[in-house]
Amino acid sequence: MMVIAAMALTSCLNDTITETNSGRVIDFRVSTETRASETTTANLTTFYVTSLLNDGNPYFENLPYLRGADDVFMSTPAYYWPVSGSLNFYAYAPSKDKLGNNLSISNSSMTLTGFSPSANISSQEDFVVATATGNKTDNSGGVYLTFNHMLSQIEVHAKNAHEGYTYYVKGVSIENVVSKANFEYPSTNDSPWTLSS
Repeated sequence: MMVIAAMALTSCLNDTITETNSGRVIDFRVSTETRASETTTANLTTFYVTSLLNDGNPYFENLPYLRGADDVFMSTPAYYWPVSGSLNFYAYAPSKDKLGNNLSISNSSMTLTGFSPSANISSQEDFVVATATGNKTDNSGGVYLTFNHMLSQIEVHAKNAHEGYTYYVKGVSIENVVSKANFEYPSTNDSPWTLSS
């Protein structure tokens, strides 16, 4: 599980004018448990954030936050807290484009339809997500995001318990794998994934 702290933002992406605080911007600080070769705080350099106002209108969408000095993640331009009301944050990596552009976000959930990992193993990326709610009064020092890994990585290892024998593995296959699924987070089911054909 990956923990990321959220703190800064900038201006509206829709026609609604939202009064913003001229003080501290919304930025993100990261701390997490290490997890193999997947996305960790050590190798996470960019994640994306969509933030919604209480009425469901976007405050900003798919905004990249990049690691800067002292491991603080900042956006360009910076977004400031609205003077009143709260923001709902959805943070994710990789970007909407790399996820297939079928990502939609509302105040109740993040959904991704028809997702399929790249057939090229070297092009496959970990998929992490987090949600949080924050406001200027309670979170001027940061909103903490807990990132969760949404994909499983399968590794196959051969083990030889007999030193006198040498075994050669000619190949490994995993069959009948469904390669496409729909995603909803948070989910009321045991898994956020629903397999599709």
